Parts: sequence; C-alpha cells; structure tokens
Amino acid sequence: MNVPNLAYKFRLDYRIAHMPLDCDQLVYILRRNFRILKYSEAEAELVRRECFSCTLELDGFALTDEFDQTTIYISDYIDREKRLCVLLHELGHVICGHCRKLGPVMGYGWSGDPMQEEEANEFARSVLAPVCYLAKLPVQSPEDIQAVTGVRKRDAQRLYKDVLKYRKEAHLVTQQEKSLIKMMNGAEDRPSFHRGQKCLKRVAAASFIALAVILGICCCAPYFNMEENLPAYSSSGSQNYGGSVSMASAEGDLDLLEENSQPVSASVPDTGLPKVGEDQPEAGFQQGQAPSSSSGTPEQGPVPPGGSQVTQDGQAQKMFWATQYGECYHREDCFHLYGRDNMRELTRQEALEDGLRPCKDCRPDEK
Repeated sequence: MNVPNLAYKFRLDYRIAHMPLDCDQLVYILRRNFRILKYSEAEAELVRRECFSCTLELDGFALTDEFDQTTIYISDYIDREKRLCVLLHELGHVICGHCRKLGPVMGYGWSGDPMQEEEANEFARSVLAPVCYLAKLPVQSPEDIQAVTGVRKRDAQRLYKDVLKYRKEAHLVTQQEKSLIKMMNGAEDRPSFHRGQKCLKRVAAASFIALAVILGICCCAPYFNMEENLPAYSSSGSQNYGGSVSMASAEGDLDLLEENSQPVSASVPDTGLPKVGEDQPEAGFQQGQAPSSSSGTPEQGPVPPGGSQVTQDGQAQKMFWATQYGECYHREDCFHLYGRDNMRELTRQEALEDGLRPCKDCRPDEK
C-alpha cells in the first residue's frame, strides 16, 4: 500500500471526514494509541533515554520502546499550525514503518534518511488534504485549495498539481480512495465550498420566515387594539364584573346601600374591581395600573441577553463555547471559533467538569 493510501486508511479508521483538520482533535485521536509529550514534560525521561540533545535540533521526534509503546516528543515553542504538521510527520514515520533499532536505551526510531523524510511529508500532506477528494471539488487554483484545507501556500501549489494529475487519471481509483470519498461526501462537516452553499440556503429561508412573520403581525395588529375592543365588551347592560354584580341591578342595589349605615367597603370584600358611581377609564382599568394577564399573574420581565441562560434562582448564567475535541472554552466571538461547525455550548461549571481551561486569547473569565 502506497503512502497516500496509508494516509486515507488513517482517516477512515478514525472517521476524520472534514477539512481543515484541527490540531486539538488530532492530539485527542493520537492519544488513544500513542504518548504525546512536550519537551518540558519529558525532560527527565529524555535524559534517561540519552536523547535530550535531540530537543536542541528537532521540532519533534518519536521513539518506540521494547514494549511497542510509541512516544511522540514535541517542542514547546512552535505554533499550532506547525505543531499539527510535526505530529502528522512523526505519525507518518510510525505508520510507514520507518522504525529501526537505535540502541538499547533509545529503543527504536529513525536517523533522518532523506527517502523516509519525504515519505513522512507525503503522509502528512495526504492526511491534511486528500487529493482524491479535492479532485471532486470545484477547486480551480492553489488559493482555492489553501482556503479549503488550511495548508501553507507552498503545499497548496504542490497539491494543485497533484489534483490536476489525479483528474486526468481518475479511472485509476483505489478502494481506499472510493471509501474515503464516500465517507467525506456523507459527513455533516463539509468543506467550505459545500458549507457556503448550505449557509446561503439557510439565510434565505430564515429571511423569508422573518418577512412572513412581520407581515402577519402588521395585518393582525388592528384586531388587538385594546382601546377599540374593550368598550364593545363593556357596552352591554347585562355585562358582569367579576361574576358577582351586574350593571342592570347596580342602580337598584344602590338605594339599599345608602340606607345601610355600614360602609360598602366593610361589607363587600375588596376585589380590585371598579366601584359603582366612580369615574373609571373607558378601557376598564385603574389609572396608573398596568393590565395583567387573564390568569392574574403579572407579565414576565425581559429575557436575558444572548450568551446566557436563566437558572432556577432567576439569575442569568453566562454561556461559553468549545470545540468538540478542544482543550479550551471561549467567548462566542473568539477568532478560534471562526469557520468551526463542531462546537457545543456550555456553562463555566460544565467546562471545568470537562477539564477545559479558559482561552488565553479571548479570556472568557474576564468581564
């Protein structure tokens, strides 16, 4: 099996069906079968294995011990993009079978053979940007490939040449390529070409629904005018107030109340309804008092702003965001979340329970 097919098999085995590949997700996947340590975390171990000098020359390397346990050591001082490439490069050495005996202490590794280094680089490129799938997308330039995959400009130019070559030889498709194309076509996380088309359709549908709701409210608004409708309900002579005293019998009962020495307020419980003979507003409500709902409960207050939820004690709790395989939680507008679909919303307590730490760039814990 050639190097690209080994890379495609890696994507199939771990169900990696989206581009660009996330560094945090790759670390999560590799830690199922490998140890991944930074130089600062493995200083004593590197001294014991007599390979601490490698940390001064290399951004990363991997060793396999006598128990077939592979450890990938990586520098503390490289950015996320380079860390992703280094991890895939070292993974390529392991999967392509480049390990050899380096000594009783160091175990198995590789000594920098140029042919093996090129194979490891090809493996990393094939995992980051499968040529068989890129050939099915409407990419027309290296810039298109760079936008979809997130690779560097130099790698995008080389990938574009491979895509053109693959399109000419499309009849020579391996089983690994067919399986990978099928998996990535059926994935929910599509590359940006498909995602952009989906977003346009969703925006158009949401705009149409919002316009329909606004038109419906404008057409129905006259029928909900309280000042016009309430007098119609109070104009009938037999209309009851509170289900106890009718307008038709109010004048007859008034004479009896005048002969009674006990005030009306002492014999009749205060129900909050308008009393006979008092000047009341036309709408039937007391002046200066807001109307309540039909059930007698006050109207609810304003809802909390976006990015928060109401707890049982009525307090607004701030919400944060995290990627599915990330190690940090972020504010909603953090630039690390741009273009990501595999996100979840959670509270600070949920983030701490999941072992997440606050993002150093957006600083979600600060107000």
